[in-house]
Amino acid sequence: MSFRSISGFSCGVWNLLSRGDGGRLSTLGGWECGAVFRRPVSIVFIIYVIIGIVVAWTRDYITIGLIKGVLSALLAIFLWFLPLLGVSLHLH
Repeated sequence: MSFRSISGFSCGVWNLLSRGDGGRLSTLGGWECGAVFRRPVSIVFIIYVIIGIVVAWTRDYITIGLIKGVLSALLAIFLWFLPLLGVSLHLH
């Protein structure tokens, strides 16, 4: 019994190891089986999230203060060296 028969996928760890080429990249520039595990975001999910944001905004779960706080935190995380130099990343 192989990984292929257990998982149902046409490629897996065993297939990549047993190909004989050491798992090198294909001529297309990527793994031959890399696209098998990608799952696109559906339009239904995007609409669901947008409706959730609108409902949370109208019920005051999301406010301007919350958005400013989250943006300040994200700026401090990604630009961490600026607060060390004395730059304030608080949004007012």
